[in-house]
Amino acid sequence: MEKRYQVFVSSTFTDLLSERQNVMQALLELDCIPAGMELFSASDADQWSLIKEVIDDCDYYIVIIGGRYGSTTAEGISFTEKEFDYALSSNKPILAFLHKDPDQIPSGKTEINPDAREKLLAFRRKAETDRICKYWLSPEDLGAKVSRSLIKTIKHQPAEGWIRGRFAATTELLSQVNELRETNEKLKSNLASIGETSPPGIDQYAGGADEVELHGTKEVGPDKVTEDWSITLSWDEVFALLGPTMYEECAEKTMQAHLSNIFLAKQKEDSSVEIKGLQLSDESFQTIKIQLLALGLIMIGDIHDITGSGNANWVLTSFGQGYVMKLKAIRKNEIELR
Repeated sequence: MEKRYQVFVSSTFTDLLSERQNVMQALLELDCIPAGMELFSASDADQWSLIKEVIDDCDYYIVIIGGRYGSTTAEGISFTEKEFDYALSSNKPILAFLHKDPDQIPSGKTEINPDAREKLLAFRRKAETDRICKYWLSPEDLGAKVSRSLIKTIKHQPAEGWIRGRFAATTELLSQVNELRETNEKLKSNLASIGETSPPGIDQYAGGADEVELHGTKEVGPDKVTEDWSITLSWDEVFALLGPTMYEECAEKTMQAHLSNIFLAKQKEDSSVEIKGLQLSDESFQTIKIQLLALGLIMIGDIHDITGSGNANWVLTSFGQGYVMKLKAIRKNEIELR
């Protein structure tokens, strides 16, 4: 008889949106029923009672720990840790996933308050105690490890699960399955809309048709005389140049060289003098990087070359992927019939 398992996903929220999206997608692909804070509205009169009920109904509990401790209760404990403690006291099978290198998490997604940092470290140690933990570096890495770990856990610790309504012996069980199916469809719909919705607060930053001046140096003529150059582009034009290269992780140095090559070709087209080389200034490149981060279009992670040295890399967010498609995809009315 086919079973579907309900899995509670616990974590801080705003700093782990992409990570939660990848975990939810992994669970849906395993025909599991995800449950978490997405189900709880701000108007719930007794939110903690509802959270406990949902955890009680779940077969497995997943905790994801990144760089923030999160909002706390009146007792000074974060809601994520409180959920963890409750799942532990309820003897739920717990799967813990901790960020592998917290020192490399962007500062905007880490705790600044010393007390909160100490509580986060203590929570990490608690989560690592008496259980096997998995460590992740990116949303995609996390999603893959959740999928593999849950398959193994289900095999070795099979839970009660839910059965389809046609196998149920009572109308009560049929009602429960239908309710869970509706919840599952709601989560799928929410996941599908994430890539189409702009992150909150980006309206305060320049973007779209707003223009930016970029500059650098170039080597001109047979004597390679160094001259300054500049170009004015809209932020959409800048992102259209970079976006298609970032569907997979791309090293930051490669991105800077890519832009320099594009602008070199443009300068050669517009100049009657031979141009031997061109460099985009670090100041302009860092401006692009910070602005794309602020607009929620990219994320910064880490890659390692064969020497073991770390280099920052860029990758599109879900919102960034959708925005690239809007900028670059060919629409029907743009195709010329020949």
